Amino acid sequence: MKNVGANRITSTVQEVNVIIPPDGGYAWVILVAALFSNIVVDGIAFSFGTSLLPSLSQELNLPASKLAVINSVQLGTYYLFGPIACAIINHYGFRAVGVCGCVIAFSGIFVASHIASFPAILAL
Repeated sequence: MKNVGANRITSTVQEVNVIIPPDGGYAWVILVAALFSNIVVDGIAFSFGTSLLPSLSQELNLPASKLAVINSVQLGTYYLFGPIACAIINHYGFRAVGVCGCVIAFSGIFVASHIASFPAILAL
């Protein structure tokens, strides 16, 4: 009798872990939008003295000391409304408040770019 070797069938099972993002991958869009918003708003606020102050001083014919008040008021309101924004975020959510904040920031920058008097800029 022939010795017939038993054919062994071997199979390997591989586990494939697929991570499905809970938001469908939309978080990257929010991240990029928040990045650009922070670059614009913080960039204007923290570079005011070096880049905007000399050109505004020449354009409006005002001393730099008077124009520095604009940046002080901007930063003051920026930090004053932080806790208020947190309360609004807790009530309405991050996305709605973020979109509204971007619209308000864009509107303020757009309107301020068309104003040519110091009291109007300060009131804005």
